[in-house]
Amino acid sequence: MMRTLSGKVDDGGAEGIVSARSDTPLLMSRIPALDGIRTIAVLLVMGAHGGLGSLIPGGFGVTVFFFLSGFLITSLMRSENRQTGTVSLAQFYIRRFIRILPPLYISLALCEILIASGIFVLPRSPEWLGVVSQVFFFQNYASLFGNPIGIPLTGIWSLAVEEHFYMFFPLCYVFLVRKLSQKQQLLFCLLVCAIPLGFRIYYALTLADYSGNYNWSHTRIDSIMFGVSLALFNNPRLDRDAWRPHSTHAILAIAILFISLIVRDELFRQTLRYTLQGVALYILFSYAIWDSGRLARLLASPFSVIVARYSYTLYLIHLPLLLLLRQFIASRLLSVPVAYMLAFLYAAAMYRWVERPLAAWRHRLHSARTDEFEKPVHATDLIHDRSHAS
Repeated sequence: MMRTLSGKVDDGGAEGIVSARSDTPLLMSRIPALDGIRTIAVLLVMGAHGGLGSLIPGGFGVTVFFFLSGFLITSLMRSENRQTGTVSLAQFYIRRFIRILPPLYISLALCEILIASGIFVLPRSPEWLGVVSQVFFFQNYASLFGNPIGIPLTGIWSLAVEEHFYMFFPLCYVFLVRKLSQKQQLLFCLLVCAIPLGFRIYYALTLADYSGNYNWSHTRIDSIMFGVSLALFNNPRLDRDAWRPHSTHAILAIAILFISLIVRDELFRQTLRYTLQGVALYILFSYAIWDSGRLARLLASPFSVIVARYSYTLYLIHLPLLLLLRQFIASRLLSVPVAYMLAFLYAAAMYRWVERPLAAWRHRLHSARTDEFEKPVHATDLIHDRSHAS
């Protein structure tokens, strides 16, 4: 048996013992490769919305962001548990609200002001139920309410999926970490991943219109849970004996992704596609995090760091700016770069005056909780812990 940082004796459960070779639990450190992965994801989405949707798989960018969120959030909770012996659910939810809500609500308000002033003209005015569904994160189920029109902010449906994950998974994690071994936790995650697949298959076989498979939480949550699986089992940063994929594994994963993207059969795309992508991303994320060569340098380039820093706001605002600019600039070749330049400027301002001060506040909240323990270095500087795509 071995004693954890919290002073508790651990008998080989999920946390506490990292390896038979050491009694010092590994904590999360910054993962530079994730900046590059986040950058790729947001550029996929922006490229697809910029008129290259037939060539660039913007929807795959969503899946990457889902996986990234599941991996990072769960890894941070594991690190906190190793350091303090528990996970503060109250502080978790406070930190999530501080991170997510201000940029979202500021962007929604700005768009609403432009619409109300007549500067931003839409084919149909936003409906109150549509806006409410965005504010309270149930827009991905808006089809159940007649698809009310909301403010055209990018991909709030995917934010809703992640918010639903944030609501319930931390409670599950507290149970998992206390009751199950790491392998049992993995089995639990795989079971959870199978449930959305089952729903997708059922809807595809029974509904005339099963397009909701793309954005309903209960049909897409497995994209996040695959990231959770990597965080809980064979985590490259938290498990000393984690599996280390080779280049042949990465090539196989890329081949799986390629197949998932080129097969255009709608039944496949709305059912098995997300499962195959989750398996492939499990391998590729692990490979990228382990890598210390040319790939690591590319993913951690200064450009990637900047785009990753602004990615959340870029994700939110680029599509409404595209729609706005097209009202004044007819040429797509001109309107897209101008809109994206404005999106970067807006994201830089949001980061400077909103996100960075709030990140410092979140850091102080966490530090207040862990002062009596060794202070961990959190992933992505506690600033880039959240990203999305539409």
